[in-house]
Amino acid sequence: MPAKSIEIDGLMVHIESPIIANKDILDSQYLGIIEPGEVMIVKTIYRKSNNTFSLGLYSDKYKSEWHDLEGNVENGHGWFFEDEEIRRYFTFKTNIVVVSDFEFKKENLKGLKGRILAAVDKTNHFLVEFEKNIGGSSGDGLGKRGRCIIIDRRLVKETG
Repeated sequence: MPAKSIEIDGLMVHIESPIIANKDILDSQYLGIIEPGEVMIVKTIYRKSNNTFSLGLYSDKYKSEWHDLEGNVENGHGWFFEDEEIRRYFTFKTNIVVVSDFEFKKENLKGLKGRILAAVDKTNHFLVEFEKNIGGSSGDGLGKRGRCIIIDRRLVKETG
């Protein structure tokens, strides 16, 4: 039975959590399928009896080898990864910087740093908490008041 969240190396991971492919993906069977820095979304979590797990990840990029995660996503956009693969090829680091001009409440957010709190939907948007109050929301309590907004993921990139 699928779980709604799981603790992975001290971090709580939930359905809709973003996960980012790291550079080690280039030395894997996924070479040419997943690019380093590609952000995917956790859609299913399965805990196994021997304290291992698998995550069903969604990519907005169509991949002919991929499937539909047992009907949870559109065909060609989902793949199950075992815990060893998740730990080796992905990171839950969600620190970002706004890389394009983006105005919010008459302030250009380009260059502002923050962190991804959640994927909002399948339309390429993240709920982001910024380092300072920008007059936003609290992201329904997921972040600090005034620091959160929904932003197009193409406007941000992962930072170290």
